Amino acid sequence: MKQLRLAKLTDLEELLRLEQNFPGDKLTRRSFKHFLTKGHADVLVLESENEILADAIVLYRKGSLSSRLYSLVVDSKARGKGFATDLLEACESAARTQSCTHLHLEVREDNQAALSLYEHHGYKKTATLLSYYEDGAAAIKMVKTL
Repeated sequence: MKQLRLAKLTDLEELLRLEQNFPGDKLTRRSFKHFLTKGHADVLVLESENEILADAIVLYRKGSLSSRLYSLVVDSKARGKGFATDLLEACESAARTQSCTHLHLEVREDNQAALSLYEHHGYKKTATLLSYYEDGAAAIKMVKTL
């Protein structure tokens, strides 16, 4: 059974383990600590049987109606089981709770599974960002009106 919750500082090691599933531009321990303790962010986790299998970070700016989906990672053993959809919907809900009207994101141009997920949930492409990632891959910038 899946359980959604806000991440805690005690989840740090599990978040770092999960981050290894991401194909580049991995979040550091320092970044996670900042988001968990000082950042204007929600760090959400989905767990099953007491194991964190997915996480997402939504960033907020004071005075802005826009939020940013900074990261969404699903463990390889949890793919195809609805974790990404559940987490994305939770991120949108969290952004609405912060009175945000838009959720922005960037996704690797070569990540077809993620692009399909976002398009299926109403995200629209707004730009292509060339050489956006550290390995030179391009990103697709997307937005959804909440």
